[in-house]
Amino acid sequence: MQKLFPEPASDQYYVLSDFPLIVIIPEDVHENYAKWKIFFRMLRPKKAIFLCRVRYTLEPDPQVPPIAAWHKAYTEQNPRHRFIYLANTEKEEKKLQQFGLESYFVNQNCFIDEKMFQPEPKSEKLFDAIYNARLSRFKNIQLAGELDNLALITYFAVQEDYDQFTESQQTIPKATALNWPGHPPLKDCVIGNYGKININDISSYLNKARVGLCLSNIEGAMYASAEYLLCGLPVVSTESLGGRDVMFDNDYVIMVENSSLAVKEGVKAMISRNLSPEFVRKRTLEKMELHRRYFIDLIQQLYEENGINRRFTDEWSRLFINRMYKVQDLKLISQYL
Repeated sequence: MQKLFPEPASDQYYVLSDFPLIVIIPEDVHENYAKWKIFFRMLRPKKAIFLCRVRYTLEPDPQVPPIAAWHKAYTEQNPRHRFIYLANTEKEEKKLQQFGLESYFVNQNCFIDEKMFQPEPKSEKLFDAIYNARLSRFKNIQLAGELDNLALITYFAVQEDYDQFTESQQTIPKATALNWPGHPPLKDCVIGNYGKININDISSYLNKARVGLCLSNIEGAMYASAEYLLCGLPVVSTESLGGRDVMFDNDYVIMVENSSLAVKEGVKAMISRNLSPEFVRKRTLEKMELHRRYFIDLIQQLYEENGINRRFTDEWSRLFINRMYKVQDLKLISQYL
């Protein structure tokens, strides 16, 4: 039994349908297959469709071949399992298809729950800008160093984030650290006093800022970018691979160069536009709805291919959850056997 059921492991996945069995999983399971092995082993006898959400951009050349190699080896051993990759950009979709992988352009930011992130007209604007980001090097947090009135929401995901803490204290020392009691400047914070902000409270913090920041040059589609927009915050962003720009529009996003001065000037320019939060939100919802339609049409196609006489449109409101992911024990999938 210990060999069959190793120590409990969890990751983000979501069972969208039990007949046909459709499961949303991350695309990078090949990198952590030791953890996912029990999940796939239990489903081996079952016909299953896996919708693979891209967590980190696959546009750079080295990213897709390892996935394609794993996919080929896996499906040869498990022919009843089908994998469909949900790309965050059209370029990503084409690259996956070039390597023989089934792929559709469905940007992950369409899955953010707009009811959780809304403008709060009565909220006092305390900060010129806010950055919701890990303390990781790729987030380019130093580019916010010239801002005098910056708020920071952060979290630690890997050891690198902890290693970057001291450096971040030096690059944005005056930033108001919202994860610490009393919201002190980051330079005065101690890791031991850090507290994670509940996702249900993030909207209220975002509404205290005038502009949202997106400063990485490469990552995934960046949930925070769309959360800013749904709260009515315009955005200052650097150019980036990954797909966050799918929800962008020149009317409420300013693209800047990789310099702290450019970020400062961009924030100043965006504040001067004095945009209506409802305008920013409305335009963002229109872009989100387009990609939700892509997704709904894909699931309906899968229903019809499997002889299922249901309309996924009718099921959407019941099945939709924020980000279409939940952190779950991988062994819980056994209930769908």
